[in-house]
Formats: sequence, structure tokens, C-alpha cells
Amino acid sequence: MKKRYFSLVIFTSFFLLTLLGFSSNVSAATTGKLSGYAWSSNIGWIDFGTGALRGVGGGVNINADGTISGVNGKGYAWSSNIGWIQFGELSDFPSGKSTVRANAKLVNEKFTGWARAVSAIGRTDGWDGWISLSGKASDDSNYGPQINNGLVSNYAYGSDVVGWINFNPKANPDGTSITPSIPNCAINCGVTAPVTNQTPTASLEINGSPSASIAVNSSAILTWTSANATSCSLSGGFVANNLLTSGSQNVGPYGSAQALVYTLNCTNDTNTATDSVTLNVTNSISAACSASPSNAQVNKTITWSVSPSKEDPKNSYLWSGDVGDFPSNLEDESFTTKYSTSGIKTATLKITKDDYNAKNTCIVNIINKPVINPF
Repeated sequence: MKKRYFSLVIFTSFFLLTLLGFSSNVSAATTGKLSGYAWSSNIGWIDFGTGALRGVGGGVNINADGTISGVNGKGYAWSSNIGWIQFGELSDFPSGKSTVRANAKLVNEKFTGWARAVSAIGRTDGWDGWISLSGKASDDSNYGPQINNGLVSNYAYGSDVVGWINFNPKANPDGTSITPSIPNCAINCGVTAPVTNQTPTASLEINGSPSASIAVNSSAILTWTSANATSCSLSGGFVANNLLTSGSQNVGPYGSAQALVYTLNCTNDTNTATDSVTLNVTNSISAACSASPSNAQVNKTITWSVSPSKEDPKNSYLWSGDVGDFPSNLEDESFTTKYSTSGIKTATLKITKDDYNAKNTCIVNIINKPVINPF
């Protein structure tokens, strides 16, 4: 009898500890600040702590115990149509189908509880501003935002005024583009959360390599990939924030010779990975020339020209060598001349641009008798 009683005491104690103690100390798998935008077709974009919003006291944080609020109390998202939306330190929660009457909390990577539009507090026109973060819709389907590898997806519901809030708004439910757009929305619209305890990676290439060289007035392509990151940014020769974790970007053209370093930073709000590439923009030029016709008679007009044409106001030209009798301007892209003697004639072309120059030679065959074209 004593043995059975002792076993019952142990079982009861374990049950109470599980119910009252262990559950209160469970840490959230994801912690840290949310960022990005959610979308409601009723009220438009909702900013979850992106950019300037964090600097004015906004921002929504997932705390170590799973509660969703601010870092030190209330947390706020922002809507330009209904104002601040509060997370945490709320009370007198409404009820709803399978909702949780509590402040917002992350449980098993799923949002539960309620948020509220501050502007609706105290109103008497029927709108109370409550936004349910989990529950069942009228068709008994489950709704509620959830986190998967740092990406927040699915919907919250804010009654007739706010409507459904899409936390991963790539497009409207019918597939049409969301209008109006937000800065960088074509790149990264949705709400993201830190990827906790995972180290991100970052890989950046320029024209498919760690470094590349291009000529002045040419372009190049940056390509990047990453893993375990929620967003990436580029700095150096090209600056862009809130980029997807993989993608490509054209850079240039650049009008002068220079060496550029592009740096990729990919983060999950816990750790950051970095990679860099170098692009050398050079003023190197090449010279090529030709004579027309390439076989000509004595004392017939010959035209020497750059081949192919390199018309550029910054280029200067100088012809030398066998330039014939009474040539036209030898500092033009092309010149005309005649030859009073037969034989192979060789002209030299020099092209100069800024501090760079290039030389090449070309020939023409001068003959004494006419060239007969059998056709």
C-alpha cells in the first residue's frame, strides 16, 4: 500500500511540474526582431520594423520565452492607414473560433494570441481593432502566421476593417501584382525572422569569377548565393539593401579606369557572412586598320581607315609609314592617298586614348596593270 501511494505521489508531482513549471521555461526556437512587410488588401502595407521604423520606437520582437512584443515591453508594427499595431501588454482579449485569449506568442514556430490597432482602443463605432494571430476560418481551415527557416508565411485576421493580413505577400491572392508597391518589394516583400543558431554563408562572383576586368564604358554582372540567411546587401561599387538571398545585378557601365570592390553581406540577424569581388575597369584599347581596295593600280586613290570604325571623341589617330603621295589628314580616323610606284605598301596606325595607346600595321598591294574582274 505504501509503495502504491509513493508511486502516486511521484506521478502527481511530475504531472504538476510539467503543467506548471516546465512549460513556463520553454525557450522559443526563433528569437529576435521581425522585419519586412505584411499586406492587407483592406489597409495596405504593414511595416514590421524595417529601416526608419526601428529608429522611432517601432519594431516587433520574438523574445526568448516566445512572447511577441517589443524588446522592453510593447512592440509595434506600422500601417499608414490605421497607425500603430501593438503586440504585447494587452488585456481583455476577445474570443473567436479556436483563438487563444492571450498576448501574442510564438508556440512551436506558430503565432498565437492577439495584436491590436492602437487607434481603435476606446472607439464606439463597432471597430475594436483586434487582430487574431491564430484560429479557424469560417470554413474550419486553420490560419495563423508561422515561421519556417526565417520566413514568415500564412495569414492573420483583423475582422472586416483590417481583413486578412498576408505575411508573405508576393502577390494578391488572385495572382495580380500588389499595388501600390513599396521600396524593394519586387526584391523582398515578406516578413522575416532571424534564423537562430545557424551560421549564414555568402558567395559573390563578378562575371562568374572572384575577379574580372572590363573596358571603360562596359558592364558586368554580379551574382550571389547564400544559405541560412534572411536578407543580403551589397556595398562598394554598387549599394543595395533588402536583397533576396540569391540573385544577380548588372553594374556599370563605368566611364573611367578604376578598381572597384563589391562586398556582399548576408545576415540572419544573429550572424553575418561576407564575400567580396574585384572589378578592374581599364582604358586598354586596340588598333586595327585596312586599305580599300586592297589591290590597286598605280596613281589610283586608296583609302586607309580604322577597321572596324572606332569613332570616339576621346580617341586621337596618327598614320605613318608608307602613306603615299599627297595624303589627306594623317590625324583622322581615315585618309586617302595615291601611290606612284608599285609594290607592297605598309602603313602604321597609332590610336591614343587618355594614357593608353595601341599600334598596328596594314598593307596594300600596288600594281602597274589594271585589275581585271572576270565577273
